[in-house]
Amino acid sequence: MRRVRADTDRVLTRLRDAEGGIGLIELLIALTMLNIGLLALVASLNSGMATLNHASRVSTASLLAERRLELYRGVGATAVGLHEASVTARYTGETVYGCDPAVMDPALTCSAASRTAQVYLATCTATVERCMPTRVVTGPDGQRYRVDTYVVATTPAATGPVRPVKLVTVVVRDAGDLERMYARHQSTFDEGT
Repeated sequence: MRRVRADTDRVLTRLRDAEGGIGLIELLIALTMLNIGLLALVASLNSGMATLNHASRVSTASLLAERRLELYRGVGATAVGLHEASVTARYTGETVYGCDPAVMDPALTCSAASRTAQVYLATCTATVERCMPTRVVTGPDGQRYRVDTYVVATTPAATGPVRPVKLVTVVVRDAGDLERMYARHQSTFDEGT
């Protein structure tokens, strides 16, 4: 009987030792699952931060575009236009400004000949803010933005007599990456009213 009891004790001891090993494996699996969950949480937080940053940039760019349009709303339709030499310099020196859909058909290859819009020029100096076609500004968020302005002739679709109006398009881009556009706002100005 003693031998059976000793064998039983040995078997129970081994089972307890085996159970301790299983507890370690369970712990490793639980830690692995917890790690996967934490990594997923960190990834979603990172994605959320990127989305919030982009939304902040878009809202700041919209604010800058509306501020620019307010400059024109305050002077009257006859004074709406851009400084001629500044516009010419932008057209010839840079494709980002000169190839914008505001002044050319996007289906065409960008060139001076493909510009389809008549640009309105104002009788003002390049130092007057509303006359500058391009301006780099620091937004309220501390980031740098480039504000491009286009003033072109357009004819609105309407019934009855229609006359051309000035279409002002303000495009706000990232000052460091001009291909990244955050906002595009437009407003029309009619000299006849």
